[in-house]
Amino acid sequence: MKVSYKLPSRPTITDNHLVQLYVEACRERDEVLEDVFCCTLLWDGWTDVSHQSIYALMVLLQESSELLDIVIFSKDRHTAENMLTMAIDILQQSSLRDRMLSIKGVTTDSPNVTIKGRRRIAEKYNHMITLPCAWHVANTFCKDICKIYRVKSIVKRNCAVVNFFVASHV
Repeated sequence: MKVSYKLPSRPTITDNHLVQLYVEACRERDEVLEDVFCCTLLWDGWTDVSHQSIYALMVLLQESSELLDIVIFSKDRHTAENMLTMAIDILQQSSLRDRMLSIKGVTTDSPNVTIKGRRRIAEKYNHMITLPCAWHVANTFCKDICKIYRVKSIVKRNCAVVNFFVASHV
């Protein structure tokens, strides 16, 4: 099978090629967001292998979603106030800056820092409905249930049965 695409050379990539691609992607995203009159802000965080807090800010539209930015927080910056400032700064740089009323809802995961951030957003923008992510709530609920001794022992035995059949040739 012959590949028709030729990868760009190192000088091409390092000569502002990636920056140009990023600028083009941001322009296309802002064109999509220009006509938005109703959207939900998604704010999700996770920890990378070096234990840095990483947060993504996305906009959920009727048929798609658009990534606004991904931000890395060090432990000293990982506060609800700093996160709210970060989110507002990102929104101010997007095409939603003049249409904050088009953001009807905000959904975040469930750590204390984002719960507090959700509360701060609701105080600042009282037209926005703030909700926890249902999947994160269900995940936390299942983890709590699995900590119960009787449930934990049942789950361990079920895992042993599943592992037996997965590993066997039968």
